[in-house]
Amino acid sequence: MGTGGYWVYHQYMSWIDKRLEERDELERRNRLIDNHAIKIYMAVWDEMMKVVQEALPKGFPLSPGGSLQERTVLLSPRSGSPRTLGFTMRDNRREIIASWDGAELQFSLDICDGGVVCIKHNNAQISEHEVARLIFDPFLFPELDHTVKKSAHSSSGFQSTRLI
Repeated sequence: MGTGGYWVYHQYMSWIDKRLEERDELERRNRLIDNHAIKIYMAVWDEMMKVVQEALPKGFPLSPGGSLQERTVLLSPRSGSPRTLGFTMRDNRREIIASWDGAELQFSLDICDGGVVCIKHNNAQISEHEVARLIFDPFLFPELDHTVKKSAHSSSGFQSTRLI
């Protein structure tokens, strides 16, 4: 077989080498996300507490609680049943979940521009402040529409979109 056999062996090794590189890159990516996950989770919770503080004097009886791993916000209206918002980080530390009344919002942690860990919803990078808004808007105002809408600015070259 001579050199022909060497070439086949070389090709065989190159795809394995490529897959090893991909695996190493995935491990680096996951390690970076894992190292920043708690900080991002806490930053989102801090933004959620700002919403709670703003909502309290506006007539929303909200009570935060739970544990570090499973946080809650209880809404106890004067009439009707209390409602609970759950806020957790998945065990793999790469997803944050908000849930209430059978609804669930998922936010993923990813590597964004500049190699920084960021939070995403529907594959779009968003801020911790926006995450809090996306969570509390349907929780506090379930009777209002929460579908994706384009703003009036979209016709003038600017476009903003609601992400729910």
